[in-house]
Amino acid sequence: MLRDVDALPGRHVFFLDDHLFGDRKFAEALLDGLRGMGRVWQAARTVDWAVRVGIETTTFHILTPYPGTALYRRMEAEGRLLHRHWDLYDTRHAVYRPARMSPAELERGYWQAYRDFYSCRAILRAAATKPTLSGMMRHLAYSGGWKKLDKLWGWVIRSRMVSYAVPALEFVLSPRCRQGPQRAAADPSSRESGRTRPAAHHSGHESRLAEVGGPSGLSPT
Repeated sequence: MLRDVDALPGRHVFFLDDHLFGDRKFAEALLDGLRGMGRVWQAARTVDWAVRVGIETTTFHILTPYPGTALYRRMEAEGRLLHRHWDLYDTRHAVYRPARMSPAELERGYWQAYRDFYSCRAILRAAATKPTLSGMMRHLAYSGGWKKLDKLWGWVIRSRMVSYAVPALEFVLSPRCRQGPQRAAADPSSRESGRTRPAAHHSGHESRLAEVGGPSGLSPT
């Protein structure tokens, strides 16, 4: 997997495994290998875990059986598909009957995850995990702004201005912003070709920008 990551262009990596950290030994080896690669990465985990370790932004998704996939064929054979309104196959709506709950319960849980993660209490808890005051303030500004500026993100996406917004977000996530110019410059491990490398970081901003309009409750990830 690390060889695959190293061969990918750009700096952003999204691990599509719904339970990336289920195998602790594998996860530890993966994270150790990612250290120093200069990647901004995302993965899926739970609300409580994300808050506990200080994740700044996240997106949530409902399992969606897309046409042409084995999951779609299985659910179709089991008679679990509710409809074929393709506009609702967007990972924000339950388009099938879950095994142990109703579709409405699944959707309520989806929106509750957003409310829980972006509640003021959760943002404060996550910010408190940062070792410095500047880190705490950065977390409060970034996570709070992500939620409060939801309509602005929708406008940025519809206006095709994402390419202008991403560099600013990458700078906020970089060691230069997190550590300050002096600390970043003093760390020889953070240099690559004369510039500061971004730390591997779990953030939902790439998925958020890719999701046109985005859920109005605005983080699996």
